[in-house]
Amino acid sequence: MTTDMKRIINIAIVIVASFFLTSCIEERLEPMSALKEGEGWLEFSFGAPNSLEVSTKATQTVTTESQVYNFYLFIFDSAGHKIYGKNFDSSNIKKTEDAYTNSTEDCWNVTNTTSDTGTTRGNVKVKAPAGSGLKLYMLVNLDADMVKISSDLLANTISNEADLLNFNVFLNQTIVNRNAYFPMSGKLTDITIEGNTLSSPNGNMILKRLDAKVRFIFKTGSRPDERGQRIEKFEAKSWKVVNVPRTAYVMDYSDRGLGNDPTSTGRDHGAVDCSTISIGDY
Repeated sequence: MTTDMKRIINIAIVIVASFFLTSCIEERLEPMSALKEGEGWLEFSFGAPNSLEVSTKATQTVTTESQVYNFYLFIFDSAGHKIYGKNFDSSNIKKTEDAYTNSTEDCWNVTNTTSDTGTTRGNVKVKAPAGSGLKLYMLVNLDADMVKISSDLLANTISNEADLLNFNVFLNQTIVNRNAYFPMSGKLTDITIEGNTLSSPNGNMILKRLDAKVRFIFKTGSRPDERGQRIEKFEAKSWKVVNVPRTAYVMDYSDRGLGNDPTSTGRDHGAVDCSTISIGDY
């Protein structure tokens, strides 16, 4: 047998072996229920008027608390399977309207408010698989000092809608101190993306804050006690808030589909770590 014939036989054996190896691998794909052929552009707005409400005085101004620096966007089909997930930050923001409109890549823009009476507003444009009955989830201001949440964590943890609805974030601090990044979330449902065209849903993405602030108001009343005495003056010498949960669901109570539960007592479902921490101790 010549050297050339041996080389041909060896090549043939490699090809046959490769065929059998690849043909035995089963590719696992998420069901693409309700999805149409092809892709389409989806464009939506966030930060509608009165969507970023602040009704109490806080450690930061309303302007600071209303800023949007980055976000992670999920799109799920009607069965809850993830069909899109991407992080948006300064790398894909478009600073001008023309740059945003003419972009052929997934992008966003934002006009952050510069006054306490203004409103932060923005737009997002993405190319995603076409379909109907889709759901959008937006998690805003990742990598905040306050909680453990990042784009890498979301990308590796969330594979379907149930994962996101049950996703907990952990409070990093034992004494709550907020920086300029205020985590927020929003949801849009019943979205349709038509193939090879630009689709826009009705309504805007309403952003809600992940954390809550509580304001305590102490007042002296005019009603006397049983001895006819009235409180003339009250001054708190010290106060302390304890038993604040260290974890919270990333999505709002109503967005998780629990707002109309007739058996609910107001507390969210599922176990949370209620280890004692202090909001303030004066």
